[in-house]
Parts: sequence; structure tokens; C-alpha cells
Amino acid sequence: MHASVRGRAAPPAALALVLVLLGLLAVAGCGGSGAADADATTSSSPSTPPSSSPSTAPPPALPAAAQQHTKAGAIAFVRHYIALINYAQATGSVDELERAGLERCRSCTSTTRFIARLYARGGRFEGGFTTVLQVMDAISPSEYGDYVVDVTIKIAPSVVHDNGTGRRARGGTNVLSVFPKWTLQGWRVAQWSRAK
Repeated sequence: MHASVRGRAAPPAALALVLVLLGLLAVAGCGGSGAADADATTSSSPSTPPSSSPSTAPPPALPAAAQQHTKAGAIAFVRHYIALINYAQATGSVDELERAGLERCRSCTSTTRFIARLYARGGRFEGGFTTVLQVMDAISPSEYGDYVVDVTIKIAPSVVHDNGTGRRARGGTNVLSVFPKWTLQGWRVAQWSRAK
């Protein structure tokens, strides 16, 4: 049961999709979906921020499993993509995240632009990291890619420091539908959307 992105109007500066994924609904003033109060169990594969400084931390390495043109490979790549979002959010470095999405992927572009512009203004994120709790389903084929991979995620509470202000968000749980597509360069994200 994946979330459709067809016909969804892009919000101003395409910010709403970005803010949902990064756990910033309260910051955006978009209102709550009820998911922000939900509790979830610990994942066996948490996505954590880099432990070294932003200038020296390497991006997450693409796992071998994510290099296979299989259903399992698509799932592994989706986990890797979320780890890249966490890395970009922690460091402001969006190069690897940008390469992991197709040029036509609007949600991918919105995410990288938002992070890059925040850091360019001297801003930063505190918290807000995403953990994959469960892979719900991976269906082939999909509207945008070779699969649609539905994952339940938990986003930690966060503070966005921007222009001298610190805006807080509670975080919470949500379901993401990610559409990976196999290309000559391996898996790339063709689109992603949220369930609520």
C-alpha cells in the first residue's frame, strides 16, 4: 500500500516533502498527522549521524547488497539512501545524496537543495535522524522505478538552527514509499513520497 505521488502539487520551495522526511513538520507549521506522537521499537539497522567532524566524516559506503539488480538490492539501496540523507543532514555535504537520485526526481532535488541552502546560510541540524524500523513491502514494477519499497521510519526530535533561530520539531513515525530504478550506474531513486 504505497503512497502515490501522482498529481501531488509541489508546495512553496518544494519544502513540505523535505520537512516531512527530516522530521520538521512543526518547524514548517504544516500541522501534525498524529505520527509525531507515535512510539516505535528500535531498528536492527539504525541510521546514525557520522561520529567524526563534518569536514572529515566519509559518506556511508554503498553496501555490496545494494549493488545487485534484485529485489533485495533495491531494498538495500533504499536503506543506503536514507543513510545518505542522515549524512547530508549532519554534515551539509549533499554530493553523494545528489548522485543517488535521478535528475528528474523532484523530492530528491528538493531535499538536497534544502540541506545545501541551510548550510550555505550558516545553519545546521541538531538531531532529526531517520531510522528504518521496518521494510513493509517491495513491489515490482512500479510507476516510477523498478520497485516501490515501502518502509516504516522513525525520525528523532530535531532543532533546525537557521538565521540565529532554533526551530524545534518532535519527530515521529511515518511510512515512505521509495521508487528505486536500476540504471547503468546502478540503483538510483526515481521518486519518494510519504504516506501521511
